[in-house]
Amino acid sequence: MSQRNKKKHITLLLALAVGMFGFAFALVPLYDVFCEITGLNGKTSGQAELLAEIDGFAAPTDREVKACHGNSGLWTKNSACDPE
Repeated sequence: MSQRNKKKHITLLLALAVGMFGFAFALVPLYDVFCEITGLNGKTSGQAELLAEIDGFAAPTDREVKACHGNSGLWTKNSACDPE
């Protein structure tokens, strides 16, 4: 490769990287416009507050979750994390 081709190739790659960064930076406002136009409302902010306001809604507090790290997910009789 000649020196001129190397410079051209590096310039093209740098322009591509800057373009990808710019596109990623512009995705947030584009997503807002897309949601507004289509009415999909893909945003999740405010969902927890909305559920808390619904009459009769309460998060279950009477259950327990036991996590066993390093377990393969298969229950065996002599497992360190036997289900009760």
